[in-house]
This record gives sequence, C-alpha cells and structure tokens, in this order.
Amino acid sequence: MLALKIFGLVLLCLAAVMLLLLLLRVRLRVFTKSQYALCVELRVLFLRFTLLGGQPKKENSPHKRTKKQGKLSLWQRFIAFLGLPASEQMQKLQSAVQKNGTASQLKQIAGLLKPALQAAAAVLKKLRVQRLRLNYTAGGEAAEAAVSYGLACAVLYPLCELVQQLPNAKKSAVQPQLQCNYNAAGSQFLFELAVSVRVVYLAAAGVKFLKQYLNQKQ
Repeated sequence: MLALKIFGLVLLCLAAVMLLLLLLRVRLRVFTKSQYALCVELRVLFLRFTLLGGQPKKENSPHKRTKKQGKLSLWQRFIAFLGLPASEQMQKLQSAVQKNGTASQLKQIAGLLKPALQAAAAVLKKLRVQRLRLNYTAGGEAAEAAVSYGLACAVLYPLCELVQQLPNAKKSAVQPQLQCNYNAAGSQFLFELAVSVRVVYLAAAGVKFLKQYLNQKQ
C-alpha cells in the first residue's frame, strides 16, 4: 500500500513538472546592435542561445593560388574537370538521378511543405508580441532629413498601430521613437522585436506536423 502511495506521488510530481514545462514561454528576440548588425536570440527561462549575430570568428587567410585559371566559363571548367563531353555528362547525370531517386526525394520534400506551413501558421496565431521598438533618426541636410522623416512616419506609425491591434500583442508593446537630427551625418534605423510562445503550442504544432507526415507516408 505504501509503495502505491509513493508511486502515485511520483506520478503526480512528474505530471506537475511536465505541466510547468508545457506552460513555459519560449522567447525570440530580433534586434540590431548597430545599423548593419542584426542579432537573433532565443531564450527559455535563464537559458539564452544566440542564433545570429554572435562574436565574429577569425577568418583564416585564403590560400595563395599558384596557377592562374584560364578564361573559361563555369560549364567549360566543369566539363574539363570531368574529362567528358557534354552529351556523355548529361547521360551520367540522368542515370545518377534515376539511381539515387532524387526525383522521389524532391516529391517527398514538396509533400512536407503543406503540413510544415500549416504547423507554422498555427504557431504564429499563438505568438505574443512582447516588445517592438522602432528608433529612427533622420539626419543629413535639412531638406533630405525632413523628407526622410516624413516617409518614416508614413510607414512606421501605421505598422505600429497594426501590431498594437493584434489580439496577442502586449499592452504598450509598441514603442516608436522617430526624430530629426540635422547635426547627424546620415539617417539611422534601429529596431527590436521580442515575441514569445508557450511550449505547449510548439508541441501541439509538432505533433500535428508529425501526424500529417505519417499519413502522407502511408
């Protein structure tokens, strides 16, 4: 009897932990550190993963070419490398496609697009806009800055209003900051977009996608 009670408590604890995990929010943050540096971060609780815009890796010095390439087209270089005439090469390519089943693989990939798009649409409906910051500074000459500022207002303010009217948008999530600075050398645009979705919706979309994939495979 005691063993059954312990087993039941363990099951309840596991169910509670699974429920908490499903209710967690996965946060995606897209922002710019500078005008031409885009960064993408994924965050779950205190865990943060940089998907784009991390520290640049040191590039290795390119190898020096010892021989100069002749002025040949890309197709001529390809044929010369293989050492085969064009007609024979096309026959080899066709036989390789038939042998490896490339056409069937492309059909399978095309069949996956529909369930993948449906799963993505289901996730997008549950996305919550946490924050949208738009910081635009019109600079340069006075006339050019005025025209640039007017165009930015005509585009960004309707966009902010559209995002704010979304059903899952957080109140005061949109924070536009548009200004003119005639002392600046040029215009500058920075933004930050933070959206989140619960794990349960991601899991449901994944199960739906897997179910449709298995149905197509049968």
